[in-house]
Parts: sequence; structure tokens; C-alpha cells
Amino acid sequence: MRPKHLLPLPLALASLLASAGCGSEPGAAPPDGQGLVILPYDGPLARGVATRDQRPYFHDFGRVPDGDTVTRVFRLRNDDPRDVSITRVDPGCGCTVAALRAVRADGRIEKGLPIVSKAEKLVTIAPGEHAELEVRVATRDLSTKNADKLITLRVLTDSPNGYFLTFEVHVLAEQPFAVVPGRLMLGPIPENGGGEGKVEIVRAGGFQFRPTQLLELPAGVSAELSSEMRSLVEVWVLRARLEPPLARGPFEATL
Repeated sequence: MRPKHLLPLPLALASLLASAGCGSEPGAAPPDGQGLVILPYDGPLARGVATRDQRPYFHDFGRVPDGDTVTRVFRLRNDDPRDVSITRVDPGCGCTVAALRAVRADGRIEKGLPIVSKAEKLVTIAPGEHAELEVRVATRDLSTKNADKLITLRVLTDSPNGYFLTFEVHVLAEQPFAVVPGRLMLGPIPENGGGEGKVEIVRAGGFQFRPTQLLELPAGVSAELSSEMRSLVEVWVLRARLEPPLARGPFEATL
């Protein structure tokens, strides 16, 4: 009779024990609660937004005139039975500024630390209390104009029920005109000589606006606006001049 081979049994048993040991401890219950829960938004719709998006982590700023700043406050509730802290916020774009607040049970509002802080916890929320994430987008700082822009923000927490939260905001910065050059740089100018320069303005596609007049001019500045047709395209020319005598030092103005 050939002897039985018993070696595979301990190996199989060891493999079974190793497999059973992976993950949480035997009999351990999953963490209770849901971490920081993003609450739905029921405020007014932005210009150019026809329907309400049901995703609580998403907000549509719609069509915003270039140069304006828009703000949205996301509200979150701590559904864990223990304190939850926000440890980091990544705004995702240089055009975006984010700030944190805690809304206490008695209604008090406490500012969180700046998101650039190196502290381990930026704000701590007790069970049942609320956190606010304020998101501000400065369209002037957007490199993309007249096109859809989706900005993603990431929030890190210390809750085992949700270590990562993602927020999205959409904006379209309307710039009805292209100005070339973007700034009128006159360079060094003699005190008694003044200086003059011009920019050309072309209407952007999809817009029907026309520059019609100059508003009040800064002191010491004269300007005129004219238009001409070039290859069936209307071009506006803005000429500006600094009138002598001029004070020494840099000069900056907005027309």
C-alpha cells in the first residue's frame, strides 16, 4: 500500500486561515453613520440654467459676465455618531477660493482654518451639526472664456464612512469682445510730452453687443472710440492719450 500524502492539507489550511484573516476582524461591524452628507440645494437657478441638477455635489453657475465673481455655499451634515474633521481642501483651480465654516447646534457660526493651513484639522463638526464649504469663482482669473469650464474640488475628512468628497461647479465666463492688446502699455513718457496708444476691439462669436460710448474718463486721460469695417467685420478702435503735464511715477487707469 502506498503511503498517503498529508502535506497538502496543512498548506490548504494555512491558505484558508490567511484568507480569513484579511480585512476587518471576524465579527466586526461596519462603521455606523454616513460621514459628512451633502445636503440638496433649493436656491434659485443661475442665468442660462434651464433645469435643476439633482446631484447635491454639483452646482451650475450658468453664464457669468467676465469679471464677475460668483459664490456657492455647499452645506454638509455630520451623520456619524462621532466628531468628523475636514483635513484638507483642494480647490482644483487658481480661479477658485474655498472657505470652511461650522454651524453649531445653537446656531453659532465658527470659521474654519484657511485651506492653506498645515494644521491636521481645518474644522471639526460634532454629530448632527453642519459644515459649510463656500466656493468662490473669479471669472477674471479664468483662462477659458466663452466656453464651458468644469471645476473640481476635493475634500478630505477623517470619517471612515467617507474619507473623500468631490464637488463640481460649472461656469461659462461671457466675454463678448476680444480686445487686442489686452492692456494699453504706453511705456516711458516725458512729463511734458504726454503719450498715446490704441487697442482694437472685435465682437466674439455668438454675441450681438456693440460698444457705443465711453463712460467717465479718469483725470488726465482723453480717449475716443471709432469703428470701421475690415473684410465685412466691424472693428472698433479705442485711442487713449495721457495729457501733459504728467506726474512722475507709474500711472494706471481703467477705461
